[in-house]
Amino acid sequence: MVERDPYDSNRNWTTDVNAVLECLHNRQEITAISCMSSGCDTWVGVLSYSCYSEDRVLKITTFGDVRKEVSIMERVRGLIPVPIVYEHGESIGLQYILMEMIQNSVMLSDFNGQIKPSVMSQMKKYISLMRSLPPPPGNKGDYIEHYLHVFYANSPYDGPENLVESIVLGSTGEKVSVPKLEHSKLVLSHCDLWPENVMVSMDGTTVTSIIDWQLAGYYPDFYEHFKYRFVAIMEKQETALAEWIDMFSTPETALLKKYENMTYDGVKRRWARHRAEHP
Repeated sequence: MVERDPYDSNRNWTTDVNAVLECLHNRQEITAISCMSSGCDTWVGVLSYSCYSEDRVLKITTFGDVRKEVSIMERVRGLIPVPIVYEHGESIGLQYILMEMIQNSVMLSDFNGQIKPSVMSQMKKYISLMRSLPPPPGNKGDYIEHYLHVFYANSPYDGPENLVESIVLGSTGEKVSVPKLEHSKLVLSHCDLWPENVMVSMDGTTVTSIIDWQLAGYYPDFYEHFKYRFVAIMEKQETALAEWIDMFSTPETALLKKYENMTYDGVKRRWARHRAEHP
């Protein structure tokens, strides 16, 4: 396997996209390629084919594991609207997914925070359904440990209290003792479920698909609220996204708010020190 820097900010995607195209079925039928988005670790584009009436979306990434991403998408299919996956695989250190392009839809984020009650109701239902799915049999580590390397918590999952303690220690340097989280359980979580990853009908009334399952896995049920509130605070969007984030509240949320605040304050101090040392 070719070793690649997954966070190469100078990446030229042209060569990588061409390499992946060589792996696809019916590649000779591709008539047009357009880029939707590109970053240091992921490229997303639209492919038009002469043999298909509808375009398809190609995602290429150096991050995560598309096999797990696809397996989780298939696990929720039938309960939650997700794109059809046509192909996925790996080529020269790049991973790719070729999937359905959701028709007559826009990102929920296009409505600039004006989310209709019908969509909020649907999202609450889908989150509940997602969390009702038990972990698959076998090695659960594939769905848990691999994706808990966030907020500087770099040790394998060893219970909900330990996870929170690791997050606080990593972000603040402080050792804390978290009370027993008696109601916490591992649940299937999208973990990147922002409005830009929700596709809705053109009138904004119906969820048509939930996309980008790259970070999905089995996490403690309080974790998504912890993560989303942290990100919202950092981006000064806590008030604007309050109703959205509240969808992920659990019986432990109030107890954990103290540690959410500690994490935010700790990371903010780290960044301030870094800026002072590297003006």
